[in-house]
Amino acid sequence: MTDYIELNNTNNNEEKINDTDILYNDKYIQITNNEIMLKKYYFPSFSSKKIEFSDIEYICSDQEYGVDILGYKVWGMGLSTIYWAYGKGRGLSRPKYNYILKKHNTTLCSGFSVENPTEFFVCI
Repeated sequence: MTDYIELNNTNNNEEKINDTDILYNDKYIQITNNEIMLKKYYFPSFSSKKIEFSDIEYICSDQEYGVDILGYKVWGMGLSTIYWAYGKGRGLSRPKYNYILKKHNTTLCSGFSVENPTEFFVCI
């Protein structure tokens, strides 16, 4: 899609950031004061995607967004406008806590999971 803009593509599974800058970190995402990093975003390279908070229009849960069964994908694009970062739950399903991030001036959203939604919401 032409609306997709890659902000930062790293070759490592997880880019190193000074530990004092990290507000939240789990196996799916990392949050600092300025940005959110979606780990294992790009297929098949496993590289991460960084999105500055100033570029974000909104973040909501998958239920709030109205994702139906065909909109989910373990990794990549499902039958919707959501590109999912890697997240594998049981079998071929996604983990329990999924969120949708919409950037300003784009139609494609980024889907991701978190391990601890309570800590995640404190940081955003």
